Amino acid sequence: MTATHAGVGTAPHGWYSGYGERSEMSKAAVVQSLFGEFNRAPEFCPLTPLAECEDEKHEWLVDGLISENSYVLLTGVKNTFKTWFGGYLGVCVALGAPCFGRAVKRGTVVYAYGEGAMKRRLRRLVQALGGEPPTNLLPYPLRANLTSKEAREDFLRHIPPDTTLIIIDNFEKFWSSDMDEKVVDAAFRFLDLLRTRVTVILIHHEAKNPPRRASGHARAKGLSKLVNAADSTFSLSRGPGGMVFCEVYHRESEPLEEPIKFRLIEPDNGSIALEEISKLTDSVSQLNGACFSEVRSILLSEMKEPLTKTAIFEKHLKGKGIRGLSTSSFYDSVFPHLLEKQVLRQYEEEGNVYELVSPAF
Repeated sequence: MTATHAGVGTAPHGWYSGYGERSEMSKAAVVQSLFGEFNRAPEFCPLTPLAECEDEKHEWLVDGLISENSYVLLTGVKNTFKTWFGGYLGVCVALGAPCFGRAVKRGTVVYAYGEGAMKRRLRRLVQALGGEPPTNLLPYPLRANLTSKEAREDFLRHIPPDTTLIIIDNFEKFWSSDMDEKVVDAAFRFLDLLRTRVTVILIHHEAKNPPRRASGHARAKGLSKLVNAADSTFSLSRGPGGMVFCEVYHRESEPLEEPIKFRLIEPDNGSIALEEISKLTDSVSQLNGACFSEVRSILLSEMKEPLTKTAIFEKHLKGKGIRGLSTSSFYDSVFPHLLEKQVLRQYEEEGNVYELVSPAF
């Protein structure tokens, strides 16, 4: 009588000749009968004991920020300058220019984008760094769904063999969904393939209403595979007065002690620059500059009676064309700075009303 397995039928190749009775067939023969003969690939290398292993090499493309041959996820909500930030990283690598004061290895950069005037943006970023558009910075206006195998293969055919960095802007433009498991799996496998050859930065939206205490790494939108596979995560968030914070998370090295703080500025020559704000304690004065001076001058000349914060902005500052001044920047940074520098003070009788300090200040 031959043994059967839960209704499947006769046991394969006589592995068991009876209930619990082992045949003479070796395990190796069983494996070969099931899976075929094992042929070692030419590059096969036996496992090496730990004592004889060399540690993995960890080389920086941008010192302390981006590793070579890694997958970086760049996320943020709307109006956190994700595309400008990604473009700045790409321009720095293409030019070999310092990135936020950090050393950079020069290399060929492909910037794949699904919308917007990216060529013009890249030109303005290059101009801000004082260079001419380099031949190794390659804009790639991609109009394809990378869920398709054919589209992915066509993408790869466009990538020069000496490419160092590929920036994909953004996930939703090239993959149809960030919640469908098959789509995310296709994206993950493609990104994993890319990072064996180059460094790849994927720009992606942050989830709406993430948990209050969620880390930057945990706030990206979509299935966890896309997020957790990243070697590094850059999470952008809005700060006061147009300032942006960039939290940097590294899987294999120490995170930055403080977020990178920067703002977008437009010099008179039509370029666009990302200006790093080096110290949080100095950020208000650095951020506002001429804006604060102009606000103070207007208030000193026009404000004649105690007013609330809202009334001060609406009556004396709104619509005056003060560069760098917005409703949010006034409440978040300019107004606190007016109190700190004793331009304004609380009115004695009303805690929510403020009066002008003597013009002698």
